[in-house]
Amino acid sequence: MQTPEIIGFMLVRNEDLFVEQALMNVLDFCDRIIVLDNDSQDGTAAILARLSAAHSKIEVQQISDTSRSHEPLEPLAGGNIWVLGVDGDELYDARRLQAVREKIVQGVFRDWWVLFGNVLNCAEIDWGSLQARGYLAPPCRSMTKLYNFQMLKSWTNCPQRLHGGEQHFVRGDASLRHDIYKHVAWDDAEFRCLHTCFMRRSTLDPEMQPSGMARQNVTEEQHTGMKRAMVRWLLSRVGRQLRSNWKLEKYRRGPLVTADVSPFLTHPAADGVQASPEDRTAVTASQ
Repeated sequence: MQTPEIIGFMLVRNEDLFVEQALMNVLDFCDRIIVLDNDSQDGTAAILARLSAAHSKIEVQQISDTSRSHEPLEPLAGGNIWVLGVDGDELYDARRLQAVREKIVQGVFRDWWVLFGNVLNCAEIDWGSLQARGYLAPPCRSMTKLYNFQMLKSWTNCPQRLHGGEQHFVRGDASLRHDIYKHVAWDDAEFRCLHTCFMRRSTLDPEMQPSGMARQNVTEEQHTGMKRAMVRWLLSRVGRQLRSNWKLEKYRRGPLVTADVSPFLTHPAADGVQASPEDRTAVTASQ
């Protein structure tokens, strides 16, 4: 049996606080990683350039029109390929991903179209204890994106990468969704993600936001009318930004829980103390 290729696929815009961690956590899991940078204005481009220079499997492309972000994936349909969609605020458990990779290679998931793993939608992190507070999936929805492209004949006309569009299958159909997170507890999960959706993700983001703030995603930012564009501009003048009501509804369900997130945060800091992404970005900028 031929070994499947695992391709990481990332679309980012202004994600300089967590994007390096997000990439490094999936580096060993993926055979190659394609990163599309949507005109970032913070330090994201410099981070991506450094990482791609250091790691040959990371390929960075610039993209201005996110409606074309799925196009690089279209030729992969039907190949012996799994695609992991990663956002700049999605930090996977790198060590446990190796068990997921082994199962993919062994064909354990070959009859599933997409896998949904456990998620902690993070509201805050204590960088001293590496304890995080947030909302678990379940009861929240899972937003992990790991697709079996071997089942496809084609996937086209997506408004954004890995979202919507027209799917045609060689075998099976889109209902073959493996909801792993509904059957495995967070502490036992192999495919699990720390989703920092309620945290500051860019040095350009306002430092103070209302509790539970969720930044709009790339599509929400770009596909709005003139009125909302004006509201966004006015809020930016007072150090605020539009919130994503969709994220608040989908990713803030159930009780607020506390969890150890040290497996997701692997950057060493002086004296063995974990540095926040703000601290790491500041150090990088000064070098």
